[in-house]
Amino acid sequence: MHGYSLKFTIGMVLLLTNQVIGWAGLIIGGWLGKKTGKKIYYAIGTVTYGLSWGMVALGAYLAGPEGVALFKKLFRTYMWQTIGAGAVLVAGAAVYYFIIRKRK
Repeated sequence: MHGYSLKFTIGMVLLLTNQVIGWAGLIIGGWLGKKTGKKIYYAIGTVTYGLSWGMVALGAYLAGPEGVALFKKLFRTYMWQTIGAGAVLVAGAAVYYFIIRKRK
């Protein structure tokens, strides 16, 4: 182990998970809002997305300049894998929505 502090570790976790939480909040909030017709779910999704930006700020503060540099390096290293995985997920959702669901 490299001996990272708890503060640094928490900051990195916040930096690495903020996009997943923010986008998931928007998507799930929009889906629930459309499914139930209740506008509160749209608000919850929007607030979740806003809080994810707070996670970025807090994560950058806790991880410090070294953590932000490490995050940028990780992002650059794994950017194409992440984009590819996202494209596969979107393609799978499109196949389900436009082909499989239509058959039922």
